[in-house]
Order: sequence, then structure tokens, then C-alpha cells
Amino acid sequence: MRRITLDNGLRIISLKKPKDYTGRLIVGINYGQIYEEKTNGLAHFLEHMIISADTKYHTSKQIGEKIDFCGGIVNAHTYHERLIYEGSSPSKSFEDIIDLLLELVFRTSFKTKCFKKEKKVILNEILKDHDDPYHHIDKIFLNTLYKNHPIRFSILGTINSLEKLTLKQIIEAHKKYFVPNNVVIGIFGNFDNSSFSKVKNVLNKFKMRTIQKPRILKENKRPFKKSTIRIRKDLMQSYIQTGVKTEPATHKDTHILDIISTLLGFGSSSRLYREIRLRKALAYHVSAGHIKERTYGYFLTYAETKKQNLNKILRLIKKEFKKLREKKITPNELKRTKNMVIAENLFSFERPISGSIRFVNDEMILGNVNKIKSYMKKVDSVTAKDILEVANKYFDEEKFATAIIRPR
Repeated sequence: MRRITLDNGLRIISLKKPKDYTGRLIVGINYGQIYEEKTNGLAHFLEHMIISADTKYHTSKQIGEKIDFCGGIVNAHTYHERLIYEGSSPSKSFEDIIDLLLELVFRTSFKTKCFKKEKKVILNEILKDHDDPYHHIDKIFLNTLYKNHPIRFSILGTINSLEKLTLKQIIEAHKKYFVPNNVVIGIFGNFDNSSFSKVKNVLNKFKMRTIQKPRILKENKRPFKKSTIRIRKDLMQSYIQTGVKTEPATHKDTHILDIISTLLGFGSSSRLYREIRLRKALAYHVSAGHIKERTYGYFLTYAETKKQNLNKILRLIKKEFKKLREKKITPNELKRTKNMVIAENLFSFERPISGSIRFVNDEMILGNVNKIKSYMKKVDSVTAKDILEVANKYFDEEKFATAIIRPR
């Protein structure tokens, strides 16, 4: 992995894979939903505008045709803490994709016509998201778990906040945050030195600018009290998400919580899967996860089931957390789980697009992508005692937030 910082503060990471058939360019901007100062949904709207708008040199139609002509793919994602833009193509046309993606991201021409069009598109996306219980329950859960941190707000925004958004706000956010010292670029796959030089030369022309990001409100230091919210919708199944706040990604407990999430809900040997699906056939899907970023972290479990099984599943989830607090994991189960965590991390970096995004995400969150190996060493060194201590530290029964969507 190569890592350089330009004079203007822009970071470039790159990894050559000569046997790949494609090249991938990832652009990461340190601006996401939590940095929206006035109107919820601004970062996501900006993501849409950049992908859909004209640039200073081409119309959106011309750019779309050029991308297709290259056999390329361009996409974008809004996270709570950042924006990600991706471009990929067969290696022979990779430099063309580099030109097009950098033009889209940094040379966008924001126009009223595109703004009005994308507002309609995003309105449909908000309505679709509300109808999807998987996404809807996540929003409800975060709003229940967090009281001050802006992660409690939706990435998409709401219908009301969308209506209040202005083109001026979009332009100001782009001007403020799309500056080199707030950007990480990743170049991956089969590319030559000229591709790397192109990225470096184009972006070296931009000037560093001081950024004043809004202050992120911290959670109240008073103990979190157990909270449950229930919503009824026209559905066939019930959806459950329950969990606790943990710590940001750089905290010393992160890798231990990753092991616990795998132990509980990843793979056919995981405890929740084995108990809820295999033994009792109460649900088709059950899982656990540990989400961690620069400013927050949380642990969750998720299940889908018939409404008559809802309370049974909640009791079983509660039972598994209690077991974690009271009984040490066996050496065999610990070794198996650590192997799975390490393997899944290795697999994630091997996937062409998502692996490339993962490298850039890690650089933005951890500050140095080369911490991957040290993370795996930490995972391998975890003991049964560590698991027990961390479980007792975070999984207090009175600190869980629970969101439930059930049929009317």
C-alpha cells in the first residue's frame, strides 16, 4: 500500500494489483449527515447533485455516455460521517474514468433545473425508505438510542427538511467541504504510473482551505435508561432491533466488540443463529453487528419474525447477552470466532469495489490505512477474560434501546 500527502493536505492511498482486469478510483470527502448545520438531508442531496448534474465542461448526458463508452461504473454513497464517490472501468479506459469522476466531484455546475429534478427523486427515495422496514427500523433505533448526537437523524432527511433545502445551501456546502485537506483519494487495481500521476497533478492544483466543522454534541453523561419504541405498520412480519452505545472506532475495546458481534450473529455457528433459527425456527433472519466510526459506536442485534414470536425472540436475545456477562467463552469457540473475524476482514479487502471503499473508509476513520495488520494481531490476542469484561462493561440490561415494527 502506497500512501502520500500532497502539499495542499490531500491524501492519496494506492494499491496496485497487476492481475486485476479493472481499475478503481475512490474519492472520500470528510462531510456527512452529522455535519449538517441547519437542514437534515443536505449531504445526501449534495451526493445526488454531483452524480446527476452538468459539469463546467460537459452535460450530464454527455458524461453518462462517456462513462458507458468506457464500460465504466460511477456511483456514490452518503454515510453519517462522509461522502464516497466511486469510479471503475476496465484497465484500458481507466484514465478516462479518472477524468470523468474528478470532473464530476470537483467541477460540478449546480443549476436550478437539476436541483428541482433531484428534489423529486429524493422525495421518492424517502418514501421508499419509509416503506422498507429494514431501513425504517434502523432510523427508529438510532433515534431511540441517541439523544444528542446527530446520528439520531436520517441520512436522507425528511419530507419537511427536503422542502426547506435550497440550491444556495448545496453550493455553499460543496465550496466549504470539497477542499483538498478534507479529501482522501484511493486508487486500486490494475493501473499504471500515468494514472497515479494524473490524479496527483489534477488535485495538486487545488488550494488548501481552513474548515470549521460544526461541533458534534456529545451524549449526556448520565446513565442511559432502557428505552423501547413500538410502531405498527401494514406488514406481515415483525422487525426487532436492539442494542447499546459503545465507543468510537479508535477505542481499545473495538476489536473485542467485533469478536462478540461475530460470536452472536455472524455465520451458521453463531449463537443467535443457532438458537433462534436452527433450534427453535423462530426467524429466518437474525444477526448482530458492531458499528463504529470516528465520533460514535454502537452494538446491535436484529431479527425478523412473525408477531407471535416477537417476545420469545426478545427473551432469547436477552438470555444470550446474559450468558456473555456471566460465563466465559470456551477456547474452541473463541478460536473459531477469531478466525472468522480475521477471515471476513481479509475477504472484505479482496472484493474489488467494496474492498477499495473499505481501504478509503479506514484511512478516513483511523487516520492510517496501514493499521489493518495491527488490528488482526489485536483480534488474535483476545482472551476469554477480555470477552467477559467487555460484555459486562457494555451489555447492562438497563442500557439497551429497542425498536420494534409489528403488524397492525
